[in-house]
Amino acid sequence: MPRKTTPAYLVYPAAALDRPVYRAVERCPPTIKDFLSYEVLGRRYDPREFFVGIGVSMHTTRNQSAAIARRLRDFGAIARLDLRDAPVVWACTGGPNHITVWAPAAVLVERVVQCEEL
Repeated sequence: MPRKTTPAYLVYPAAALDRPVYRAVERCPPTIKDFLSYEVLGRRYDPREFFVGIGVSMHTTRNQSAAIARRLRDFGAIARLDLRDAPVVWACTGGPNHITVWAPAAVLVERVVQCEEL
């Protein structure tokens, strides 16, 4: 029996988002590839964090996504998305203002309302 349990997340519908969300992307305009999960991309992640690994990381503040984009050289832009009426679900995961969104990448690309190069 494991001693440490994996985190439990409260999952919300898109309508519970009261603001836009942000994602560090490669460039503007973002492509479907910018909204693929670690699982789909074949990237490694902690199997205890399976639900985070099959979702897409986003932030509720632009500054946090910009900090990620600057720290990781793969990203040169920030996409702002409006998911409030999208067919997605999300949960607060990781640090403050960090969420994981579960949705097809094509749905997320369609919800980009602005993209800015850094």
